[in-house]
Amino acid sequence: MSMLLKPKRDLVSNLKPMSRVSEAYRSLRTKILFLAANESIKTIVLTSSNTKEGKTLTAANLAVAFAQENKRVLLIDADIRNPGIHQMFHKSNFTGLTNILSNKAKVLEAIVRTDVPNLSILTSGSSPTLPSELLTFSKMSALIEQVADLYDFILIDSPPAFAAADSQILASLSDGIVFVVRQGKVKRQIIRKDIQTLRQLGGQVLGVVLNNAKLGRSNSSNYYRC
Repeated sequence: MSMLLKPKRDLVSNLKPMSRVSEAYRSLRTKILFLAANESIKTIVLTSSNTKEGKTLTAANLAVAFAQENKRVLLIDADIRNPGIHQMFHKSNFTGLTNILSNKAKVLEAIVRTDVPNLSILTSGSSPTLPSELLTFSKMSALIEQVADLYDFILIDSPPAFAAADSQILASLSDGIVFVVRQGKVKRQIIRKDIQTLRQLGGQVLGVVLNNAKLGRSNSSNYYRC
């Protein structure tokens, strides 16, 4: 599965549902639903090789697209060093994932409903002193297990692959990984290496989303292709 996207920096799936880029996110959703029909895919991690490649934007818009399909969706911001989900949904980040992992909040109390029907989010939470020691396999596994029956899909915005420990833990817990690439930002050999590492950890890479793709002069700048 591969896709080309050139999205704007907003929740276009919710604000402009008839736009071409919204259709691209729906196409991505359809491809994942097709895979999920044949395999057990519930927890999906979105990651990238580096920062500013569009993984948070893709995670948020894909979550909206799933919710529009009447799927119960939880979007978790696990990029605790550089969170962005709370900003996209205009929510407070005072209590979230880090507070749960440090036993300062309960899961169901920290989850917040959004203005999008069927979609809830768990923001990253307050900034931890030692983020590398907070996100562990056992803690995240317990969290996912606790909410698994409440949602049809759990989407996790993961740190980039270079933040090895966190991204690899999340990849090993997922049923599938969507790898987001911004055209021209990272060398191909690095992307291949990161994807290979995720696969070696047992992660199933569902496909790649190519962000900010240049499709040639003959195409409109607002043209999106799946």
